[in-house]
Amino acid sequence: NKKLVKTAVCLNIYSNCDILLKKQRKEKNMRVRKTTPADLERIGDHAKNFLEISEELIEKGLELSKSAKDEVAFMASKVERMFDLAIEIFEETDETNVSTEVTAKLTELSAIESETDKLKKDYISNHFSRLAIGNCIADHSPYYMSIITRLERVGDHLVNVGYSIVNPVGSETDEA
Repeated sequence: NKKLVKTAVCLNIYSNCDILLKKQRKEKNMRVRKTTPADLERIGDHAKNFLEISEELIEKGLELSKSAKDEVAFMASKVERMFDLAIEIFEETDETNVSTEVTAKLTELSAIESETDKLKKDYISNHFSRLAIGNCIADHSPYYMSIITRLERVGDHLVNVGYSIVNPVGSETDEA
């Protein structure tokens, strides 16, 4: 059952990437096409890595602590919201029409990404604290760190995807 759940999560990530790619293909803005596929490919790579991590944890009979699982779930919910925003931005925008609603969504996307950056730092610190007091097992550290780091990186790529509709380099700060 656990493997099925993990596979479903991975497939959800792939599904979200597929939705974005289909929307990107419909865009007439060639500038978007230069950045978005690479970011979506990286997100897909991370999805594959999430699946591999979960399979290895299951094969080895390892399980993250409840605190670690809660942190991963919370951070994953933030990234899921970022997927939703990126999809909405693609649906509602073209290079010549950036509405105030889309601008608000881009701002929210950036804010959540900043939050995931902070969460990553906080969660790594929390993990070392749990290790120090014996609430976590050191053998689980590479898995936990990889999951948290990859979730944060997916967030980075989603910001690039969201901003690619208004900026050819896909960054919220770089100028066209």
